[in-house]
Amino acid sequence: MAGCGGVIANHHKKIWDGIVSPECESHPAILCLSADLRWETAAVPLHADIDAGKACGVGLDMSFANSVRDRLCSGGSGAIGLVPCAVGGTAI
Repeated sequence: MAGCGGVIANHHKKIWDGIVSPECESHPAILCLSADLRWETAAVPLHADIDAGKACGVGLDMSFANSVRDRLCSGGSGAIGLVPCAVGGTAI
């Protein structure tokens, strides 16, 4: 799902407040496939270039990825690849 945490109404449009909690911080071992199919360091909001028509914010993606990284990549090797593809406001 596309994250919308921290998205607030501001003068008839929605914007992201820019606040990222520690569990959602970027890490070099967490990569994201961008809309133009390049691997880059994942960062909140993860769906910004996929769901470009909406204000995207914090979701479950980065906290999940950091939790998996803590368990599987603790030795410093390996990487996690996230492939965002959700578009907010669509039916499941």
